[in-house]
Amino acid sequence: MMGHCDGVVAVYLPILTHVGNSSNNISYIQRYLELSKGDPRTLPYPKNENDGKGKIEGVAGKNSEGKEVEMEEDEKYLKSLDPVEWKDQDHYRVLGLHKYRHTASINDIKSAFKKLVMKHHPDKRNLSNDEKKNDHYPCITIANDILGDPKRRRAYDSVDPEFDDSIPKVKNVNPDNFLATFAPVFERNARWSVKEPVPLLGDDQTSYDDLMHFYKFWLNLDSWREFSYLDEEEKERGTDRDERRYIDKLNKAERQKRKNAETVRIRQLVDAAMSCDVRIKKKRQEEVQKKQEERDKKRKEVLRRVEMEKEEEERKRRE
Repeated sequence: MMGHCDGVVAVYLPILTHVGNSSNNISYIQRYLELSKGDPRTLPYPKNENDGKGKIEGVAGKNSEGKEVEMEEDEKYLKSLDPVEWKDQDHYRVLGLHKYRHTASINDIKSAFKKLVMKHHPDKRNLSNDEKKNDHYPCITIANDILGDPKRRRAYDSVDPEFDDSIPKVKNVNPDNFLATFAPVFERNARWSVKEPVPLLGDDQTSYDDLMHFYKFWLNLDSWREFSYLDEEEKERGTDRDERRYIDKLNKAERQKRKNAETVRIRQLVDAAMSCDVRIKKKRQEEVQKKQEERDKKRKEVLRRVEMEKEEEERKRRE
């Protein structure tokens, strides 16, 4: 039977609030506060030479298997493109690297571009001047310009239309399938992290301290994802310095708005996972049980002392 997760935590930093009034969730709130402030029992963040500099490997790394890619040209798609609408085109698909996307290396991009030039350059097809005006070849050069430049590629990868931004809905999560549901989501979002290695969700054998480290890392994720590719206006189109400054100001404001939304999305992912994590619930139940056992032990000890005192009083009375 399909179940759902309870005890959902809503995060609005710097304030953390809890939805629900169950006293059983108090330890859960405390754990969450510990994560946001920095629980001394968790492991420190792993160091990385690129910390604070943006994720270089994510911009121009090896393909997913470390092997030479097989280019898959989509000529029909190429011929449907309009260079004027270059921002809307799928640059990886243009170069025949659709199934590799951000995992394609810079050499893969250069190789794919060279092959397309040999086939699609106007001079290779003997196009007339009129035919060149409406030709798709500029779309190939644009794709190469963007994916061949680390900064511009990072901007495009940040808004890759093929990336799945979705987060599992808590009410639809079966507790028995928690790991299978959330592990792939964290794995695909790990690409945005500046810090490496990125801790993953683990399994049923993951220690509680490692689990807390995992959630702390993701709650404070340092993401290189940015949204300059979606700028509606290009600063260079300004007619004078004041207009260019105004366009730049608008663009930066819109980028920050999207960055804030991305931060909220990641925290919602952490929130949903923590509220559904059966390992946290198990730990919470163990803590409740342990406290109950301690209370029972104290109660028995008190009763034992009272009984001993009564026996002592009875003995003295008889004497």
